[in-house]
Amino acid sequence: MFMPHTEATTLVLLVRVSRMYYEQGLTQQEIARTTRLSRPTISRLLDRAKRSGIVEIRILDPAQDARSLADALARRFRLRGVVLADASGGVEDNPRQRVGRAVAEYLQARLRDGMTLGVAWGRTLREMALALKPAHLANLTIVQMMGGLAVLEDSVETTGLAQEVGRTLGGKTVQFLAPALVEDPEVRRRILSTPQVRLAMAYLRRLDVAVVGIGAVSPHVPLVERGYFTAAAMADCKRLGACGEMLLQFFDGCGRPLPKLNRRVVGMSLRDLSRIPLIIAGVSGPPDKTEAVLGALRGRLVHVLITDTETARRVLQRANREEQTTKQITLIREKP
Repeated sequence: MFMPHTEATTLVLLVRVSRMYYEQGLTQQEIARTTRLSRPTISRLLDRAKRSGIVEIRILDPAQDARSLADALARRFRLRGVVLADASGGVEDNPRQRVGRAVAEYLQARLRDGMTLGVAWGRTLREMALALKPAHLANLTIVQMMGGLAVLEDSVETTGLAQEVGRTLGGKTVQFLAPALVEDPEVRRRILSTPQVRLAMAYLRRLDVAVVGIGAVSPHVPLVERGYFTAAAMADCKRLGACGEMLLQFFDGCGRPLPKLNRRVVGMSLRDLSRIPLIIAGVSGPPDKTEAVLGALRGRLVHVLITDTETARRVLQRANREEQTTKQITLIREKP
């Protein structure tokens, strides 16, 4: 029988036994036969390996990790809340559906009788509308936050979305009867002066809650895929400083609106958006929206972010990297 006589040989034995048990998956009895030690001795060696730090046992709790990530993101950007929509294991369950359901649950828990709800549009908010549970809130008003787009098949994600939400929640719907995008600023001015649009704008000034999406500045977004922007026009927006889009209006990396790029939009402005008591953003990809979300958070454009874990992690990692780079540049400049 092999018996260790020195501290060094004892350490070697502890490592060997630990590897056989934790890495190779051998039982204590099998290790005892291999090492010609008794099973109680193997048990004591494994216990000693844990106590001495040779073996560390970590329990990874994905739910706890997600909570820590959400808390870190909320603290970093002074958000009222961050909700991460984790996978439920469904075969057809994708991030957009998960985020849409999470937005629906968060929203319904906060709606009250007599509220006025603003609804933007987009694919994630479409999933939110599908996930809403029927309700009958008294005097609930749902307002479309911007004009619509021309293609009929888009209506379920644009002009028809507020109406669908209204039907599910049992509220009155106020439509924004105008095109979302126009070519001429003068045409836009005339549209905004029409009675129907002025009425919708009046309701928008009374919003208690708004649900919005955040879009990437990319050639792979629905605005380009469906012909409302060309890929070249989107590239020009990026060149002019746009990093994200909300309510069809572009903003820079600090969340500041870019008026030159937003003159075509008929709807609620990002400046007016800031007056709403609660703004909920539902965000999912593809494409990657890290840069867009980071800009919106820096500009305090939303109060609550609901997204998937991977998007949240990328946003926080990028924010940390950019902060570290800024500190290094500052140190270099301050050197004599």
